[in-house]
Amino acid sequence: MNLLAASAVGFAWWFPGTWTSFGLTWLGGILLVNIARRERPLRNLYLCGCIVQIIGFYWMVELIDRFGDFTLWQSIAIFSLFVVASSAQFLFFGLFYKHLPQQLDWLAIRAPLAWVIFELVTIRIFPWHIGHTLISLPELTQIADVTGSLGLSFLVLWTADSLNLIHRYRSGAVALGLAFSFVLLYGANKIDLYNEKALSRREIQPVAVSLVQGNTSLLRESDEEVPDRDLAHYKKLSENLDREGELIIWPESAILHWVPTKLKRQQQAPRLPKFEHATLLTGSLMWESREKLYNSAFTIAPDGTIGSPYHKRVLMPYGEYTPFSDLFPWLLEINNMAGNFTAGHDPEVHTIDLTNRESPIHAATLICYEDVVQELAAEAVRDGAELLVNLTNDAWFGDSPALHQHHLIASFRAIENKRYHLRATNTGKTAIISPLGETVSSIPTATPGVLSGKAYPISDKTLFSRFGNTPWWILSLLTSGLVLLNMIFGRPRQRAVDS
Repeated sequence: MNLLAASAVGFAWWFPGTWTSFGLTWLGGILLVNIARRERPLRNLYLCGCIVQIIGFYWMVELIDRFGDFTLWQSIAIFSLFVVASSAQFLFFGLFYKHLPQQLDWLAIRAPLAWVIFELVTIRIFPWHIGHTLISLPELTQIADVTGSLGLSFLVLWTADSLNLIHRYRSGAVALGLAFSFVLLYGANKIDLYNEKALSRREIQPVAVSLVQGNTSLLRESDEEVPDRDLAHYKKLSENLDREGELIIWPESAILHWVPTKLKRQQQAPRLPKFEHATLLTGSLMWESREKLYNSAFTIAPDGTIGSPYHKRVLMPYGEYTPFSDLFPWLLEINNMAGNFTAGHDPEVHTIDLTNRESPIHAATLICYEDVVQELAAEAVRDGAELLVNLTNDAWFGDSPALHQHHLIASFRAIENKRYHLRATNTGKTAIISPLGETVSSIPTATPGVLSGKAYPISDKTLFSRFGNTPWWILSLLTSGLVLLNMIFGRPRQRAVDS
């Protein structure tokens, strides 16, 4: 059963956004709960977690090799540490399940409480939730604009616990049916409110957007001509996009020339691109001083005005910086391919004046894997973002499932905040995602190209945008307190695991 459960959860990540993934998720959830209810669950769950990490995220070996310039065996060793650490989520799930009062089984919430708390607090390089794999049924996933994707994970484990309750006591079927009816009706209502026809009826003027995918390689010689060649490449791809009111979006690090953070006019740095009619939003390298280097994004208006830059706040360890290098400088020698970037501190919502609009639009940039971090997108929406934009260079992932896994998780930022999410990437997956989490259009990975379409700027704020995961943090604290009290004062028979 361990191997079957792990395979179901792990292989679900091989087919993101498909009905295969959807079905494997429910099977995996049911099997995980059954393992937790058996004897010696901790060992079995931890083993299950290790298998899940290996099956679902095997591509990280190649990522570590490319990003940190380690040898194959060093990369495998680092990945093994990742597997050992990340699998602790399954171990702690079993521990909390064991020590939560068995009375919670009558509400079928012992397993979902134990699971969700560790989806929330476990530190992972790729913060996946089991609920992410339900995206193929939009009516089900729209509840995420209230609960976040954690709510869907809760639903999967609650369903598994409820099926156990139904099987053992012939109880809980009505509650399960009512819950699914509510979630599906809620989702159908949201689809009616946020589909393209509904948004056009609300007289929201769409924005014409063009996302440019350069497909520039990482495996190039480091010479002074690379920035100029890349810039010429992106200009070439964009030469037919200079239209009135167009928003052209280039991906992360499209501009490899170092740009000063205080630059206000393109005319002060003529090598920077500028379009006659369209506004450009681009990723770029920026500097404030010799010690402060940033991975950034900014806009260039048709008149040459450069908007306030956004500096990436969540840096990739061992790629963009070396953790603890201030204390142990010798780490820099081991990881000599890593950058020395400084993390930004503040969200920056770009105010963009387009030539065909009376009022500006407001767009928030999330760089690289920042769009898998729930709170960053919600914070941007609270600060007034009407569109979400992701600038990514996922060339590090090669042609692995990671490109599609990243896209899957990023799609939930659109659902949670009911915003169009525009993903401009170097190698893929470049796409326009609707507020319902549906990929409206995309272009093939690993090829240069342009994706043109439209996006509606939306000003509504969802409950998740307003409160984020705060309710889950409160519930996690209460659950932890309940576990602690039951460990101290609970009777032995309450702490025993069902056989």
